[in-house]
Amino acid sequence: MGITLELPNTAPKADTEVIEATLPVSTMTAEAVQEEVKTELTQVEKLSPEEQQEVDNFARQINLHDSEMILRYGESTQQKLEKFTDGALQGVVGRDVGEIGKLLTEMTTNIKDFNEKAESKVIMFVRSLKKKTDLLIVKYSEVSDTLEKVKKELIGQRTTLLVDIKMLDKMYDDNLEYYKELTMYILAGHQALKETREGELCELRQKAEASGAQEDALLYSDLKDHCENFEKQLFDLELTRSVCLQTAPQIRLVQKTDEQLVRKIQSSINNTIPIWKQKIAIALAIQHNEEAAKVQKGITDLTSQMLEDNARQLHTSVAAAAREAERGVIDVQSIIVSNTELLATFDDIWAIQEEGCKARTEARVELRKAEESLKQKLLQASQRAKS
Repeated sequence: MGITLELPNTAPKADTEVIEATLPVSTMTAEAVQEEVKTELTQVEKLSPEEQQEVDNFARQINLHDSEMILRYGESTQQKLEKFTDGALQGVVGRDVGEIGKLLTEMTTNIKDFNEKAESKVIMFVRSLKKKTDLLIVKYSEVSDTLEKVKKELIGQRTTLLVDIKMLDKMYDDNLEYYKELTMYILAGHQALKETREGELCELRQKAEASGAQEDALLYSDLKDHCENFEKQLFDLELTRSVCLQTAPQIRLVQKTDEQLVRKIQSSINNTIPIWKQKIAIALAIQHNEEAAKVQKGITDLTSQMLEDNARQLHTSVAAAAREAERGVIDVQSIIVSNTELLATFDDIWAIQEEGCKARTEARVELRKAEESLKQKLLQASQRAKS
């Protein structure tokens, strides 16, 4: 890892950094995350002889009399980290995650509807079964279409996660590089600070104490303030390095999660969706078997019912014909009833005649009485007329 330290330049720089997420995908296990990060950071903190020479040379270039240099010390590394994180954030936010949840819900609903069974009536059972088969085929088509949509969406999700994994891999490597640079800046700064305090600052203090001159005291005070400000700047760099230290395992953990999701998505594409399609095809075949069995049962039931109905009808008609064949031209009972009615008719006629004769006799007696009474009245009237 070649790193070149540089003092801050006040001239503006053009932003020419380009972030490319084209590194290989990490395949480490979750258990090895912390150990790998710890090992790599430990190796990063160790300086090679060339890097140590770079730190020593750079420390000699640090001028603690330059206030602007102090304020901007290590600024280039901080700017690199900021530019990379901004680019990575835009890459993540700019990608569309799709509507996988909605498609999965729709697919689950269609599969539940696909498994529902409708009741069929005995009458027109063949037609009902045909309609049910047509409905099942329509639902199979709906589920298949939804599964294809889910598959395409999962492929898109997998592509997005793979890009994220590559981006995180580059972010991790760049984070290690920034950690290394910050470490070298901090070591060079502390080395320069120590040399200045033990050398020039100590000499200025002794000179100011010996001369008592205000100019010497101001020079000592200014350099002392610069040293303190530079120490604060180094502390800020140490805080930035601590952020890099915390970021490393976070990047690896997020990357590991993405890798697990990619494997799950790949499993869904290669295993789950084909298994669902297979189960649906089996369900359709089972439905065909059930329908064929129902058709055969219906035919058998109808044939049995027809045989039973024909036997009952034959029994009824033959028995009725036999009964009619055994009857005479005129039923004896009818003759008996007719004779009884005829005798009753004679009895009624004789009774009516007797009643009529008796009534006439009584009427004659009453008529005679009336005539006698009338004659008596007429005779009395004649006698009165004579007198």
